[in-house]
Amino acid sequence: MTKAPERFTRTPLTEETIDAILAVYVDARAELQHLEHYRPPRMRKQLERHATRPGCLAAVAWSGAVPVGYAYGCPLGEENTWWSRVYPPPRRTSSARTGGVPSGSTKSPS
Repeated sequence: MTKAPERFTRTPLTEETIDAILAVYVDARAELQHLEHYRPPRMRKQLERHATRPGCLAAVAWSGAVPVGYAYGCPLGEENTWWSRVYPPPRRTSSARTGGVPSGSTKSPS
């Protein structure tokens, strides 16, 4: 069984952080990895792409030296095309307040 997190780190998406996120992701999304969109190499590319965005941060939960959960998010500018696909459209002040949409997972109990 996965232990409760003992500590949390907040960090940019470095190679080390991406490796920790993928360790959790592989476990948390195991049942979906036969689908193209959920394969770990695709997730790695997505994380590496997001890591280049200014302000992108991750929080990783740790049990000892083992990552057991994560969340990450990147600020989205007002001109980002993502906003055009949101329905209902957010109020103009939403992007300034929230900055973006986080993503995350936790490991399933063993």
